[in-house]
Amino acid sequence: MQAKFLGSAVVAGAVLLSSTAPSRAVQCVGLPGPCQPTIQAAIDAAGLNDTVLIGPGTYREALEIPPARAGLTLQGSSGNPAQVVIHADANPAGNDGPGIRVLAGADGVTIQALTVRSADTQGIHSAAAGTRVLQVVVSSTGDDCVSLQGAGPRVEQSTLQGCGGDGVQVGSFSTGFQVPGAFLEALSIRGVGDDGVDAASHGAVLRSNDVSLTEDDCIKVYGDGVEMTGNQASACGGDGIVAPAGVVAPTTSDDVTLVSNTVAVTGRRCFGVHGDRASLQGNTATNCDEDGMFVAGGLARLSGNTVVMTDRDGMEVRGDAAVLTGNDVRHAQADGVDVDGNGAVVSDNTVSRTRYDGIDLDGDAGQILRNDVSGVIDNHELIDVDGADAVVDQNVVQSARKNGIDVEGASPSVTDNTVLDVIGEPRGSTICLGGPNDGDYTGTGPGTDSGDPPPECINFFRCLDSLCVGGPVEGAACATDVDCYDLGSSISCGGGTCLGGPVAGSACSVDEDCANLAIEVTGGRRAGEGTELLAGIVVVCGDQCQGGVVSGNLVDGVADGDGYEIRGGPGLRVEGNVARHTNDDGYEILGTGVEVVANLAEMNGNAQTSIGDNGFAIFGSGHLVDRNIARWNLEDGFHVCGPGHTLTGNFADANGEDGFDVNGDGHGITTPCTAGTCDGGPDDGMACNVDADCARTIVARESGGRFVQGICGVDGVCISGADVGQACASDFQCDSVTLPDDGLCGDYLRANQTATTAASGTLLLQNFARENLAVGFEVSEGATGTVIEGNAAADNLVSACDDGAGTSLVGNFFSDTVTPCRID
Repeated sequence: MQAKFLGSAVVAGAVLLSSTAPSRAVQCVGLPGPCQPTIQAAIDAAGLNDTVLIGPGTYREALEIPPARAGLTLQGSSGNPAQVVIHADANPAGNDGPGIRVLAGADGVTIQALTVRSADTQGIHSAAAGTRVLQVVVSSTGDDCVSLQGAGPRVEQSTLQGCGGDGVQVGSFSTGFQVPGAFLEALSIRGVGDDGVDAASHGAVLRSNDVSLTEDDCIKVYGDGVEMTGNQASACGGDGIVAPAGVVAPTTSDDVTLVSNTVAVTGRRCFGVHGDRASLQGNTATNCDEDGMFVAGGLARLSGNTVVMTDRDGMEVRGDAAVLTGNDVRHAQADGVDVDGNGAVVSDNTVSRTRYDGIDLDGDAGQILRNDVSGVIDNHELIDVDGADAVVDQNVVQSARKNGIDVEGASPSVTDNTVLDVIGEPRGSTICLGGPNDGDYTGTGPGTDSGDPPPECINFFRCLDSLCVGGPVEGAACATDVDCYDLGSSISCGGGTCLGGPVAGSACSVDEDCANLAIEVTGGRRAGEGTELLAGIVVVCGDQCQGGVVSGNLVDGVADGDGYEIRGGPGLRVEGNVARHTNDDGYEILGTGVEVVANLAEMNGNAQTSIGDNGFAIFGSGHLVDRNIARWNLEDGFHVCGPGHTLTGNFADANGEDGFDVNGDGHGITTPCTAGTCDGGPDDGMACNVDADCARTIVARESGGRFVQGICGVDGVCISGADVGQACASDFQCDSVTLPDDGLCGDYLRANQTATTAASGTLLLQNFARENLAVGFEVSEGATGTVIEGNAAADNLVSACDDGAGTSLVGNFFSDTVTPCRID
């Protein structure tokens, strides 16, 4: 058919082609002059590489482009897709297929500047290579908006909305059929019945697309070498942007790169990649129903990403040699960063307000460097590392509900970290304070500023600023949380049954049973706590510590635990650390042969608790404790239990009880009992009947208690302690050891430490005890073979020394005014 000469640049260009180029004629529809009556007629009249130019109007037809029309351009004449509408379903001949179908072999077809709507299946379907869809609107189709099954397809600057299937489908994820080299750019995809983009295409490139309101994933691209840059995905029923594992071989998407994409509000993960060498840089994930970013594959690189508010992990990586650096993760309902694999490097990240661990690394040879981690909501660690040869260096962690840093595995290196404010939560946060739900996450945000507890914090009892918050005596003056229960009046035990209180009607033997106390009267720890390791920094390496080091760390502020809990063995060196303001011991050292050198413990202990207020608590056997300083701690400077320790060159200054207590009796000083309350001393404010009750004799209160020795493995079976092999839910259940009435080693008696071996063979050489409120060097009866040689004691309140039977005193300088040394 004769083509209409329109005088346009397109037509002129076709006329002026050189004689060696193929024909580029123009067919027209709906324009002035002699044109074809329908678009299909124009297509049928065109040849290779021709153009069909369509004038404004609505065309009620479905189109097919056969192989003989390869290189065809199907184009709206005005450049405005709204002015050229192909209404496929209104085709008078009927239509049960696509609005525009490009058959296999019709390679290089371009569809431009028009609208396709109401197709029974796809809006545009192409089985040919090199199909380009440009400046097109597709809407209200029964299946996919655009389906491309040939190599090298391009969809650009188009709007796809209201389709029953995918916005863009390339290849087939379900069958593993991959189309190479898909290019999708500047698309607006909204309100589709399946995925926004569902592409099985290696080497695919997606840039600056905006996808929202999808029934399933917003963007799903399966294939190797995929690049996605500057895309936005929101309100996705499934994942936001994902490179999934395939259902048939190949099963992974390797070498995927995601740069500067934004995902918000998803039904599953915001980002997910299943394949090696994934690179995620500068992306943002917000309000994800599952993980913010998930990578399953080795050699992952995640840098400069922001993840906020996820219902599971902020970042989860499964694979070796991952590198996570410079990311910002906030408000994760599980771990902030969870890495499972060997050789990981997690550095310079900011992680805050997570419900579980801030950073959780499972794998050998991991490095946790220079991260800033704060605000763990539930009873979990800020940094939790389980694996050999871990390096944890120069991190700053604060505000944990459990441990600051917990490292378990052979040969750890824990150096130059700062740990602040472990255990406890400020008023006005999203944490229940007191009551049976103490420590639980409320989920309602700040809600306690007014003094009224959130509804999730039932029986909310707390003494804050000397006034009761909640409980039967709301607003009354108080000194401790227990005061706010009004024991013996509105909450009491009568006839073996609770009268009033949060557990009214329950069986009881004393009034305290009816209070469901958040603070235990005996033991001084929170209910549910004290049953696991609780510390600023926990290091567990047992007999596999060779080459391990814990050095240069600062722990300041542990509200319910030790500064450092070390379960070590030969080859572990604890050196140059600082522990301040802990509720329990500054350092608790268990195991065998640990070197504890040049550390500082000061201002540790809590007068309202009854255990663990020492600078250094030494248990196990054969530790070297050298040139450490313990000052201003509530109980002993150095509390020693177990055989064969050597203490050299240490300084105990102005501690609340003994400077050096060998065998850990827990002897203390007596302060006056005035009107039923201890007046001064370490038990200041505690109930008493006579002065002797104020002697801080821990054994009397703790007899019959049990303490943690064993470890509950991840599979719920005890892996150490007295109950190895037994089922467990916490470390507490792995140790059935009970304190004997004789109280040797005081409140810290551990398994396999009997009266005859409690502290035998301990050496104290050239140590100095000054101005402690009890004895400078205390050796309890039963601590056989103790040697005190070349030490000095001055101005201790009770005496320079109180030695047990068999103690060797050689060349010491004792200048206490009360008595230089009392010999039993």
